[in-house]
Amino acid sequence: MKKRVFAWALLLSIFLTACAAKPAAEPVPISFMHGWGGSGSDHVGMREIFSDFEKANPDVHVIYDTSPDLSIVMEKAADMLSVDKAPNIISTNGNVQYVSNAKKKGIALDLSPYLQADEAFASNVSPQILQALQEPDGAIYTLPDAVEYIGYWYNASLFRQAGITDTGTPEGEALPPKTWEEFWIACDKLAAIESQTGAVPLQLQLSQMGFFLGARLAAASEDALAFMQKKISSCGVKDAELAVSELARAMSYDTQRETKLDVRQNFFEGKSAIYIDGVWANTELAETTTQQEIRYAAFPSNTGQTIAYANPATGYVISNTGSEEQIDACIRFLKYMLSEDVQKQIVTKTHQAPSNPKISDAWVHEQVPVLSDAVQVCKQADEQILTLYSVLPAKLSAQLEQLLDELLLGKDVRSEIISIISNADGALS
Repeated sequence: MKKRVFAWALLLSIFLTACAAKPAAEPVPISFMHGWGGSGSDHVGMREIFSDFEKANPDVHVIYDTSPDLSIVMEKAADMLSVDKAPNIISTNGNVQYVSNAKKKGIALDLSPYLQADEAFASNVSPQILQALQEPDGAIYTLPDAVEYIGYWYNASLFRQAGITDTGTPEGEALPPKTWEEFWIACDKLAAIESQTGAVPLQLQLSQMGFFLGARLAAASEDALAFMQKKISSCGVKDAELAVSELARAMSYDTQRETKLDVRQNFFEGKSAIYIDGVWANTELAETTTQQEIRYAAFPSNTGQTIAYANPATGYVISNTGSEEQIDACIRFLKYMLSEDVQKQIVTKTHQAPSNPKISDAWVHEQVPVLSDAVQVCKQADEQILTLYSVLPAKLSAQLEQLLDELLLGKDVRSEIISIISNADGALS
């Protein structure tokens, strides 16, 4: 009897040992492309957030393909699309063209069924974002983890020194221009003291050129404003001509163009007085050594009303070509990035405006006052617009970006830019 019991015990032990020795399932691999590979604190913070997803989801292995330059990432992604390939998930950070091309290729995953099936997931996406990004057939191919609020930063110390104040004297309070006429007068005043300050009025790189162009166009006429709000699909030639000529005027103030430009760093070092960029461009404020006061402003108009961008930009795109397990892992990643906890980390670590409507303005102000103040400037603007890249068809957006790059390099392509903007409804080939 004892021998029989011993035999059964031995068999049970062998069985349990075999079960314990059974290899665990391999983590699901997903490829992820993004442009957060830089050394700045916001880039480091975002990579920390990405890394924490894997820690919380050990059954998923993220294979990163990254660069500190988003344009390099998007070029590589475009090359993949040309041969019907795509990463499992990509962060487009506002690149409309990729989303459009992935949709046309039939590679972009429609996210609407996942939103409809998960109330908690859907509640983390604002209705405004859904309305802006939803296709006519109800499909949604991209969701962002931040909202693009855009005006411009200005150096209040330099403004006072130039007499751009409520009293018109250096003793007054710095006052951003309310009309475009006042804006150019301000630039002239800043240029007049450049020999003393070493600061040009403003510098423009590619993204700043696009932001300036759209804001100036919105102020050209009521129709141009409606175009920039995507209420109408075409823009008048004269409005486009005015905006492009004013862009050239803005570029003429940069007397340091022969030097290699890092316009954000130059601004924080006090080498320029105006820096046109989104509210997210504030991470260096605490590190600036100029001891000068930096504030945020909305764009002017011709009537004294203010204009700012409130752009629900394109964000993450998931490929539908992966396995069911890979798609599930990517959806989990997207839910993670839009969750309240992670959205709060995006605010504190990267100083971006959260896309989750549950993150209150009051909480953002407690955590990052400089971000909150800039966001409120944009929210309180008299008119809110979308970027040109969101308004134009994807193909024209790509052509516009290329032309602006050529203009930056000194090539006269103003007439081509005017054609792109004014023929938006006709979708030039």
